[in-house]
Amino acid sequence: MNPSSPSSPPSSAPIVKVSRRVLLWLSVAWLLPWITLWWWLGRSDVSPLPMAPPLETLKADIPATFAPEHFSVATGPWGQLETFPVVIRAPQELLRIETTPTTHIIWCFVDFLSEDLTGLLAPLSLPKPVRSFLIDRSNWEFSNQGIAIRVPKEIVLALPNEARRQIYNVLGQWSINPYHYAPFSFRAESPDEWFENAALSQTTRDLITPLLFRRGNSLLFSDLPLISHDIVPPRDRMELVQALSRSTTPLARIRITADSDIDEILNYWSLGQRRRDLEPLLRSLPVDGAGSTLDLIHLLPHLPRRLLYTFPGPLQPGGQPFRDCHWTALNFNNAEIDDRFADINEVRIEYETAYREVADEPQLGDLLLFITEDGNVLHASVHVAADLVFTKNGVGLSAPWILMHLADLLDRYPSDIPFRIQVRRAHGNS
Repeated sequence: MNPSSPSSPPSSAPIVKVSRRVLLWLSVAWLLPWITLWWWLGRSDVSPLPMAPPLETLKADIPATFAPEHFSVATGPWGQLETFPVVIRAPQELLRIETTPTTHIIWCFVDFLSEDLTGLLAPLSLPKPVRSFLIDRSNWEFSNQGIAIRVPKEIVLALPNEARRQIYNVLGQWSINPYHYAPFSFRAESPDEWFENAALSQTTRDLITPLLFRRGNSLLFSDLPLISHDIVPPRDRMELVQALSRSTTPLARIRITADSDIDEILNYWSLGQRRRDLEPLLRSLPVDGAGSTLDLIHLLPHLPRRLLYTFPGPLQPGGQPFRDCHWTALNFNNAEIDDRFADINEVRIEYETAYREVADEPQLGDLLLFITEDGNVLHASVHVAADLVFTKNGVGLSAPWILMHLADLLDRYPSDIPFRIQVRRAHGNS
């Protein structure tokens, strides 16, 4: 513009005429997303999202669908408990495969005398080479802890199914036999059900199937170290290990309806200690129609809320210690992790000094100890509600923290070794 020219008047903004109908549609288009969000958040079947897992664990991949025929409901002081099973498996980054082929396995019979081991082996139906090796006392190593046998791979693989089951049931009493004490286990009618959707060759399936043995409704497997290097290529080994790590666990939720006794439910889940934390949430849920559902994870104490459906993280130098079923049970009500319970001696002291045996109906946080006739604790889990327990079955990286129905947990332990379930409650809990 020439500086000496008179300035031009500013131009007017264009005017657009909009009919009332168009204005109405524009308003609806702007409001519709907000109306949809408000409706979705108000639905009674929307459950809150679970908390993020802690850094030292890895979350399992939990399917979003379930089979309606497996849906179950149990009503009690905990409310209306709804459960349905899903299958989770360990992430590949947690799984390790031994790089050195294993030619033998050591069976340890704790506190066994010669006549005890003879009495176990004598009635078993065994191939002649297997019997000859196992009853040969020159193969027995005696110590003040009992008897150990260094069993060659070919002897283990030649065990008949029933003999394998009976021997492994005995070996499974003691953690010194880790693969028998905490075997791979899956609730299944057949191997095909366990390995469903696994990319396993027929050769691998034929190798594994004769080594499986049954307890109740579950199949078990304890011989991975011996056969791992018979599976090639290495990616097939990883596929097998990941398939073996599959666990069936219930997803659980509480349904709140107009008929729900909120005070009773609060009393059950808080034990008088966390009521002020739970009450605002429970009383805020809509109860009209079918009511609302709340994921059970929101009702658990701090530590199990962090750990449920997670796997232990990879071990680091100086990292986490031996975290097994006892560590899990004794940390259930703790605000902070107490790794004293990685020491079995500390576990025994805590069981005896901080808990008492009770005979009434179990309540949230009670310990369920599987105790043999000689006082050995096979397993520890924590009562949650109805027949649901919180547990970790083994110490390995492929053993997640999960919920289980008590009957399914019992299937992991041999029925031919007598034991009872003892309920213990922390001192201070009524």
